Amino acid sequence: MVFVRFLCYRNFAMQLALKTLHLVVLLSFVSINKSEGKMIRNSFQTDGSLQYYVVFEPENYDPAKQWPVVLFLHGAHERGQDGWKQTQSGIGPALITKPELYPAIVVMPQITEAQAWSLGQGLEVAIMALRDANKHYALDQNRIYLTGISMGGFGTWELASLFPDFFAAIVPIASGKYPDERIHKLIHLPIWAHHSDSDEICPVQATQSMVNSICHLGGSTIRYTEHRNVTHKDTWKWVYEDPEVLHWLFHQKKSISP
Repeated sequence: MVFVRFLCYRNFAMQLALKTLHLVVLLSFVSINKSEGKMIRNSFQTDGSLQYYVVFEPENYDPAKQWPVVLFLHGAHERGQDGWKQTQSGIGPALITKPELYPAIVVMPQITEAQAWSLGQGLEVAIMALRDANKHYALDQNRIYLTGISMGGFGTWELASLFPDFFAAIVPIASGKYPDERIHKLIHLPIWAHHSDSDEICPVQATQSMVNSICHLGGSTIRYTEHRNVTHKDTWKWVYEDPEVLHWLFHQKKSISP
C-alpha cells in the first residue's frame, strides 16, 4: 500500500526528522504489550429493552490499575440486534489477529437497522455502553479514545464535536463530516483521520474538507493519512493493524480530568 500523509503540526520538520527514532520506539512498545484477550458480550437496559455491546478485555487485564478505553463505532452493514455483528468488521478483526497492539479495554456498541450514529439515536447508545463498561472495568478517564469506520466515522466526528473535552484523541476512518458550527471545538483535540483517494462509497473530499478547515482555524494536533488505491472497506484494515497509529493513540492523554 502506498499512501501520502499530511501533518498540521507546527514543528512539521522535527516530526519528519524523528521518524526513524519513532519506529525504534514502536518496536519496543509492541514487544512489551503482548496479550491474547477475549471478547465479552454485555448488556444494559434502555427504554425497557435489552441493549447489547461487546467488550474486548486484554489477557493481562488487572482491575487494580486503570486502563485506557477505546470506544468503537461500527459501519452501516454491522447494524443489528445480535450484539456480535459489530465485531466482524473494523477494529474487531484486528483485536483477534493483533491483540498485542491493544493494551486497552475496547467497547463496541451496536445500533439497530433503523438507527444511525447521530444525536437522538445511536450516539446515546454509545455513551450508555461506555458508562456501563465503566461500572465493570477500571477505566482511565484521561485516556478515553474514540474511533469509527464509514458511518461510524461520521459518528466519530459528530460525537467528538459535541464533547471535545471528553476524549483524549479520535481516529475517524473512511468518512467525513462537512464543517459546521462546531468545527472550532475540534482544533485542540488530537485527531488522526484516514481516508482513501479511491473510496467508492464515501467521497474523500468530506475528510479533506474537515482537515483543511481545522488546520485553517489553527488546529495543530491533527494528522491526516490519505491512502492510495485502497477500497472503502479495506481502509480500516490497514489502520487498525498499524503499530504506528496505535502507538500514537495510546500515548495521547488529557492533562486534566473532566
